[in-house]
Amino acid sequence: MAERHDKHTGDSSGSLAAASESLRDKAKTLFQYHMRRLTLPEFVMAAILIITGVLMRTVHIVFREMFGNEFRTLDYLEGKIGAIDVFSGVMPLYYWIIDAWASCVGTSSDLLLRLPSVIFGLATLLCIFIFAQRFLRGIAFISALLVFCLNPILIAASNQATPFALLGLIATLSCYFTVIALNKGGLRNWIGMAVTAVLGFLTHPIFMFLTLGQMIFVAFRPARPPRAMWITSIITGAIILSAMIFFAILGQEHFKIIESNIPALDDVTYSLVAVICGDFDRYWNTEFIRAFLYMAVFAMLIISFYYYWQRQVEDNALPDGVIWIDDTADIVQNWRRLSLATFMRLHWITFAVPVFGIFIIASCIKGIDLTPEQFIICLPPFAILFASGVDYAPGKYTKYILTCIFAATMIVYGINTVADNGYGVEKLSHKLNDLSFDSTKDKLIVAYYRDNIKPSFDRYGINKVQFIPLDKNAEQREINTIVDQAVGNVERAFVFYVDDFTKKHVGGETSNMSFVRVWFNYHQNLFPTAKSWRLSRPEKAELVVYTHENSTDENTTTEQTK
Repeated sequence: MAERHDKHTGDSSGSLAAASESLRDKAKTLFQYHMRRLTLPEFVMAAILIITGVLMRTVHIVFREMFGNEFRTLDYLEGKIGAIDVFSGVMPLYYWIIDAWASCVGTSSDLLLRLPSVIFGLATLLCIFIFAQRFLRGIAFISALLVFCLNPILIAASNQATPFALLGLIATLSCYFTVIALNKGGLRNWIGMAVTAVLGFLTHPIFMFLTLGQMIFVAFRPARPPRAMWITSIITGAIILSAMIFFAILGQEHFKIIESNIPALDDVTYSLVAVICGDFDRYWNTEFIRAFLYMAVFAMLIISFYYYWQRQVEDNALPDGVIWIDDTADIVQNWRRLSLATFMRLHWITFAVPVFGIFIIASCIKGIDLTPEQFIICLPPFAILFASGVDYAPGKYTKYILTCIFAATMIVYGINTVADNGYGVEKLSHKLNDLSFDSTKDKLIVAYYRDNIKPSFDRYGINKVQFIPLDKNAEQREINTIVDQAVGNVERAFVFYVDDFTKKHVGGETSNMSFVRVWFNYHQNLFPTAKSWRLSRPEKAELVVYTHENSTDENTTTEQTK
């Protein structure tokens, strides 16, 4: 159901005014502005989704070893780097919080370091529940909860010592306070909107695009916005503009010429779809799955846009001061200054502006790679768009089928996220102990393409490692020389392969090649036996123990274990 009186001029016709007043009274009896009572099906489904979301954020907090950007948090806590690096998307708010927390609990426990992110993730579930309950009902209410409760990227962020769980929380609060302030007004709501904008920018610089989208909505509204909104917009706009100019001057050496393929459009599309459905490129990716997910997400966006367009046409056709009520819609509110059409327009703008802004930033600044986590600020508006798309789908069963498709997709990738153990370095340390690794007789070699894997070995106490970074431009002869020197006369060579295959063009054909594996294949006469263990499926990490022909080790056999 929706009411519409975004236009503030009165109607001269007494009959229209009387009809409008009658409809207004009817709407007030149907809906209250504050928290509404859930129906039994809504309550049951909401309880299932929220309980599932809580469990997926808490059951495996320390299953994944410290990974990726978490080492930046450790570097900050150890005083190696500062709290601000805007060109790497690093702002101080989260690091101030984690610094205060680590001063109480230390840095040795992965669980304690991740606990603030777990709290932020659970708080986000509470916020989206309140947000959805106020503005949605029925299948739309459940659909919006689904986007957050089962979202694999938010689940992963809740189990990492990084700023992204906090970013998701503040983005949700910002969208909530923006709608409430625009529709209801009130100093408390304006303050909430302003505070979340500042906190969001202090968490991650890309948050300014969400704020910018909110300002653009105000600028293009047909009705005059409240005075407080104008003041807030001017102040916020001045802050954003000043920050952009300051960092542009500060980082003039960081900028590069914009090229049409930097980043590739596929990078933007992948990150946008992945932040909704899950990191399919990391866990379970085929051309069919990629095409299916792309089609599903963009089909929902098209349906949602058509829904908004229909509501806007109807809104424009109404006389001034007349309220239109549709008792079949699941996007509801006792609108005061907004209408259903302007509510949808707000979320379309706050969804599109961050997507375009992130694309521009990634195109202009060196060293920034697009990742799904950067698009977390798009999730709150997408939840509303997704809910409206499901609501507008023809037929009850079509709505259920669409919801179930996205739910199943998120569950599959959510389970993969929860079961992800990172690089496998922590498992490697246990395996070395089990196999009685002796650094005086044996050699540990790490063949990898990822530059940020080294801190993992320091974190989990693995020393005396021979790292062999595999550059895409490397040649087999170079790697042969390095491996010759590394192996020497060892009894056992423990080789830890991490995504070590690369595509090479040989004789007009393209094949996947691992330079280090090729070396050991050439030297099977020296290392005739081998045994392997898969330590991380997402990272394609595998430990292979090659035993020298003169070794007297009785524990190594020719059996291969996957």
